[in-house]
Amino acid sequence: SATGVTVGSVLVLDQQDDPSDTGGVYISCSSIASLEECPGTRTGRSQQQMVKVVSVSGNVVTISPGLHMPNWRSARQPQVWWWGDSAEMNGVEDLTLDHTTGTETSGIGFRNAYRNWVRNVRSLNSNRNHIWVYRSARIEVRDSYFYGTKNATTLSYGVESFMTSDALVINNIFHHVSRPIMMGPAAGGVYAYNYMVDMYYTSPANWMNAGINGSHDSGTGMNLFEGNVGTGFLMD
Repeated sequence: SATGVTVGSVLVLDQQDDPSDTGGVYISCSSIASLEECPGTRTGRSQQQMVKVVSVSGNVVTISPGLHMPNWRSARQPQVWWWGDSAEMNGVEDLTLDHTTGTETSGIGFRNAYRNWVRNVRSLNSNRNHIWVYRSARIEVRDSYFYGTKNATTLSYGVESFMTSDALVINNIFHHVSRPIMMGPAAGGVYAYNYMVDMYYTSPANWMNAGINGSHDSGTGMNLFEGNVGTGFLMD
């Protein structure tokens, strides 16, 4: 049934985790597959992708973009849900945000958002992250400068994506940020031509740096990293 699905809606596609390793793409948040907690809104459905409805004809719904991962299949009972209204076409541009004395979690946050952007922003000394892209799609972060975090340890990020599709993070400078890019379950993103320097990290003390990328949680795949400059690349 396509009841309630309308053109322009943003849908969340998901499917059940794999019960065992089949030798192909294996996605599971079980203890043998992932050190992190199970991600997402619906437990046991780590693989997700956000898409937009472009047409509805009877019970046939056409979406854009197409499926990123090659392992969608009926055996894992794929389903669709949606979050309701979306924040769409909002931009944050040409300003400085100084969080040094603030108590906020994020510098800029996107939630239930589609096609929004940050451009030419300077963000200083944020708490958990400078930008949090949470359950959103097609968010663009470009041409910006991010300096410092309050803790310089775990949960100290630049751009953090969690339950995200088709993000574009490009041509930014991350300075004195422990983990410039953090990805939870994310698909179809592009992280390109970012410059990352002095990735200061205090705990554990024997870490030289935390790497330009962290990829927590099961369900992350089909993302492009290109032309970034940093001191290391790590994936959980």
